[in-house]
Amino acid sequence: MRRPAPRCLNDRGLEEAVSVILMVILVIAVAAIIASIVFGLVIFYPKSAYIVVQTEAKNASSNNWYISVYDMGGISPI
Repeated sequence: MRRPAPRCLNDRGLEEAVSVILMVILVIAVAAIIASIVFGLVIFYPKSAYIVVQTEAKNASSNNWYISVYDMGGISPI
């Protein structure tokens, strides 16, 4: 029967070094993802230019109507 090749004593140190490096890379990647979400680099919903808080429909004449749309500052952008 063949005997398995003996393991080098330095293999264990190499395995631990590789596992530490991989853990550091993982922690950095997770921190980068969380930071990008917190600081707004990743947006999960589209942002609109205006948030409409009030609309008015007014009759200018018998056949003409117009609509005013106001944002949070009370300014009509249209």
